[in-house]
Amino acid sequence: MNAQEYSISVLSISNVRLSENDGSGYIILNNVRKLREKGVLIDLVGPSDLGFFGGLHRAKRYGLAIGMALLVIRKLLRNKYDLLEYWGGEGWLAIILVKMFFPKVKQLLHSNGIENHAEKIFAEYRSSGLNPVSQRWYHFRQSKLFKIAYNQVNLIIVPASFDKNYLTVHEGLSPGKIQVINNSLQNYFLGQNIENNKENVLLYCGGASSNKNSLLVIKDVESFLIENKDWRLIIVGPSTDSNLVNLFCPEVRGQVSCLGFISRVELFELYKIASILLVPSFYESFGLVVAEALASKCVVISSSVGFSSDLTHGIEIFKLKSPATPYLLEALRELTKNAIMLEKMRSAGYAYVQRLNWDSATESKLNIYKYLIFDL
Repeated sequence: MNAQEYSISVLSISNVRLSENDGSGYIILNNVRKLREKGVLIDLVGPSDLGFFGGLHRAKRYGLAIGMALLVIRKLLRNKYDLLEYWGGEGWLAIILVKMFFPKVKQLLHSNGIENHAEKIFAEYRSSGLNPVSQRWYHFRQSKLFKIAYNQVNLIIVPASFDKNYLTVHEGLSPGKIQVINNSLQNYFLGQNIENNKENVLLYCGGASSNKNSLLVIKDVESFLIENKDWRLIIVGPSTDSNLVNLFCPEVRGQVSCLGFISRVELFELYKIASILLVPSFYESFGLVVAEALASKCVVISSSVGFSSDLTHGIEIFKLKSPATPYLLEALRELTKNAIMLEKMRSAGYAYVQRLNWDSATESKLNIYKYLIFDL
């Protein structure tokens, strides 16, 4: 049944820049686009709509929380919405205020990363000396505020069971309050006849991000490239990270290149020639590049986080024992010496992700909207 028969009206608030070339931006924009095609009336706003509070560089998370709350209250006073949808825990202040002053309005958190889960992981690695994300002087723990938000929304959507398991075990939420909808791929990634023209190319997406574990990539891949002069590394990420190349020893710099930001279409072409994608992240809620690479028959070496945690080691993906040296180097040595294993993983990974299409994801999301508005 078409959503227009139900007159569903949704205010959707994003905590990230709405750009097709950013992982979360791509997911949000396509979610909204597909639901609008189903007849859902969605008022989508992002950081650029929050004025001063959306443009802060320091204390950004606090600015987003205040900006979102002010915008939501203003919108609710002027318009009628059946549902408020927050992308990101920065909606915690809005969630609390709406629960107090507009208790009949249903609220949904569609997570692009459970903040308390990420902080728990970062704290564990900091204590072990890996120190993935350092805390600034103006940071204070918002975990209790996020926890209130997790409890006060009517339902939470996460992109993989990785975050759902955390919410049930560590935040004490009922499994029924959390729904998993995997992120989806564009049609040009799916059902493609990928030719077997792989080159000796390692691919790393993420630039110099601490969360992406770039220091591990530099250390272990450098050792691998010294041992294997016929292999090269391509880095995709912020253009300013071209100086990443200079962090490698002079002996291998000629085997390393940095492309900066590229479009998803350009990235698809890169996946098709790359043999292995490196994703040694400390935390991912999903990790869209993992699914995209698998759809391109590019083998993935990944930490057991996000979407990767749902995949089987040695079948669809190669999971690191730990996101630390020398495990990435050991994985590269093992895979590059086993052509049969590489080929089997290419086929299995490719087959697994063919189900990640927007039609099924949109139908699941629409059913959640209907449940929250009409059945809850």
